[in-house]
Amino acid sequence: MRILSSSFGLTLGIVGLVRLGKEAVETASDVLEIQNVVDVAFGKMSYKIENFADSAIKNFGLSRLSAKKMGSTFMSMGAAMINSMEDASDMAVTLTGRAADMASYFNTKISETETALQ
Repeated sequence: MRILSSSFGLTLGIVGLVRLGKEAVETASDVLEIQNVVDVAFGKMSYKIENFADSAIKNFGLSRLSAKKMGSTFMSMGAAMINSMEDASDMAVTLTGRAADMASYFNTKISETETALQ
């Protein structure tokens, strides 16, 4: 009986490691995909969202990945509405921070405040 429970525990451990590996690959893929979006949306202004993302967890409770994803969405919108990339990138970074602030203040999901600001 002891051998059976050891085998079962080993099997569960292997399944857990495989699942962890799969999640790590998916996260890495998401990071690369979002970085490509940042590079395209922000262009030469990408340093702004990079700087924001570096401190987003500390200042806003927002992960780097979420900050970049949301900022890129706002940048795409801003670039379509504003002729100045400088102004559009400033707006995108500001809105990203405001979305995080609003989510915290109103105790809502960040995705809800992002949608409201869009």
